[in-house]
Amino acid sequence: MQAYAGLVLARQQRAPLGALRALCEKRDQSRSGLALMQLGVALKLMGDTPRSQLAIAGLGTTAARYAIRA
Repeated sequence: MQAYAGLVLARQQRAPLGALRALCEKRDQSRSGLALMQLGVALKLMGDTPRSQLAIAGLGTTAARYAIRA
């Protein structure tokens, strides 16, 4: 929910960058790839490309953690 709110605010250039960065630091706790993508896009829109790439790179580890293995 916080990642989506950050994305909405970032689209208007009103997202608090410190809050987005704090969410990025907790990206390992994310259960949703969608939240990481929203966070990555929000960070990119606010100009923090390195952390944006970290959030999006976390998609692979989140997907692997919750994958169903046959």
